[in-house]
Parts: sequence; structure tokens; C-alpha cells
Amino acid sequence: HFSAGASFEEYFDASLRKGFLERLSEGTGGRFYTPEEAGRLAEDISITGAGVTLTEERDLWDMPILFFLFVTFLAGEWILRRRKGLV
Repeated sequence: HFSAGASFEEYFDASLRKGFLERLSEGTGGRFYTPEEAGRLAEDISITGAGVTLTEERDLWDMPILFFLFVTFLAGEWILRRRKGLV
């Protein structure tokens, strides 16, 4: 048997569990900050490049379909200007 319903656990015993938070941060490779140390939090949060983000740059010339579309749009715009007399 099980019971489903709203949980009210967050309303009880909302005290700081420092020991648990320190163990959690150590186990996950994070850091635990006290209110006195919170000032250096912004300095510690920096882009390290160790994340999952992958940046890949390609030249336009290496993607022929995009280059073709670019040239087509330029030619189309030029043709429209010629027809309207906006040379």
C-alpha cells in the first residue's frame, strides 16, 4: 500500500543541517559556504571549461549549402532592387 498526497515536510524542522550539507558538498565535489564566506562565492563561480559545453566553429566555406543560400539571398536582393529601380 502507498499513499500519495501533498508533503508538508518542508514546513517542519527548517533548521540548517550543516553537517549534512558539508558531507553532501564533499561527496559531489562541491563547496559548502557559510554566510561569512558567501562573499567569495561570485569569485569561485567561474567558467572553467570543465563542463559539458562544446563549442565548434566552422567556416562558412566548409558548409556549401549555407554558402549557397547566402549567395542566393544576396543575388535575390540585388535582383529585387534592380526591378524596383533602387540600384
